[in-house]
Amino acid sequence: MPYFIGSSEFVTKQDITKRCQEIRDQTTDGTNVSPEDFAFLISLFRHHDEWHEKAELGVEAISTQTTEHGTRGFILRRADGSQIDISFPHAIKLIPTGNNGKLTPQKLLDYKAAARTAVQDQIRDFRDLALSERLCCPINGIPLDRANCQVHYPPPDTFEGLLFNFTRERNISPLNVVVDSCGTMAKFYDVELSTAWAVYHRQYAKLKLVSKDGRQSLPKSPTDWSDVL
Repeated sequence: MPYFIGSSEFVTKQDITKRCQEIRDQTTDGTNVSPEDFAFLISLFRHHDEWHEKAELGVEAISTQTTEHGTRGFILRRADGSQIDISFPHAIKLIPTGNNGKLTPQKLLDYKAAARTAVQDQIRDFRDLALSERLCCPINGIPLDRANCQVHYPPPDTFEGLLFNFTRERNISPLNVVVDSCGTMAKFYDVELSTAWAVYHRQYAKLKLVSKDGRQSLPKSPTDWSDVL
């Protein structure tokens, strides 16, 4: 089955990588990518597990940079004038497939993305409070700071697990939910749905602050959405 990134279709993830490399190589450092390439990259970067944190200030443009090691990659130019790097190989790696190798429907991906947006203020508040307590990562023991931390949902109450339970309890069909765009972020068109999910999340989410390396070392806990699709 093909991969759909925005309006583009790709046979393999290798083809997506090639497209990103072409955009990167034709964009000189400090120059913004074209509007067409911007739309493509935004669609791709929504798969990145740090997208909401990196894009929460709003993304106005995407450019390239060369690191001190000589490698080149993309940077997000944010609405407040700051910029931050983002890895396209990591985003491509995280493009999901469902059970039996079937691709996850785009509308389900949009539904999940909008659900993350709806609770982003809770995530940010939890992270800021936890950082004020000068915690160490419970996984590998390193001191946590804003640059190396991530908010984690320990199993079985993972983010997707909570969202799945909320979806099933309310007989919601994710493929029929209208998702809009707020700048570069997905959001629910139905305000009542967004509010109900935020209330549910606040009640049941059991968050922990961990290091990025620690979180990446943990086994994945996939959620089977077939019952609600």
